[in-house]
Amino acid sequence: APVAAPKQPANFDLNVGGFFGDFFKSPIDAVNSRAEKKFWLMGLIFAGAFALLNFILALIEYKYKKAQTGFAFLFTDICAIALFVIAVMLFSSVFKVKKMDFLSSLALTGLPFAMFFACKLLSYLNDKIMNAADKNYKFISISNAIWMIAFFFVVICLYEFAKTANPTISKTSALLFAVLSVVCFMVATDFCKWLFCKMFDLPNYAANMSAAFTESINSMSRYL
Repeated sequence: APVAAPKQPANFDLNVGGFFGDFFKSPIDAVNSRAEKKFWLMGLIFAGAFALLNFILALIEYKYKKAQTGFAFLFTDICAIALFVIAVMLFSSVFKVKKMDFLSSLALTGLPFAMFFACKLLSYLNDKIMNAADKNYKFISISNAIWMIAFFFVVICLYEFAKTANPTISKTSALLFAVLSVVCFMVATDFCKWLFCKMFDLPNYAANMSAAFTESINSMSRYL
């Protein structure tokens, strides 16, 4: 009888349960220990879940052209996340962190979206509770603080990854790698949202995003 060929191992690891188990113990280590090519699909799933959540919430919340708004947000997230992956891949080379390909960069950038997903949901629920309970706006919403936690988490993940991947790297280079990568993601998100809102004929939102995008650029320029 012919001998069966040995089964090739899968080129991805989808042990999501193991990831969450480690994530609740040490979220940063859970992400950085999986910054490898074989975890690319898990990173893609978390990033995709975040984009899908934004799409669903847009359909729920927006009354005017909700389908167009939802798809504008969805395409914004897809493009911004792709640019984030590319930025991390390029900056890891520029700052001599570690040579990374697209899939390993996708794992490193995609897995932290588990935190983004949680923060987005908490921020949405907080806004709904505040809008229902605080009609006179006497209390300060913590939604912005929740989002700051998400971005701070990503910066720390990238910083710790750089220090672990290359123990000889300076703290300044590791911090620049982390911060510039996240700044690229933030600017890409603003720009893509403005662009797709224009494409989907959402004039009011596009005008607001245009002003916000201009202000973000002006704010960045003051630190350069």
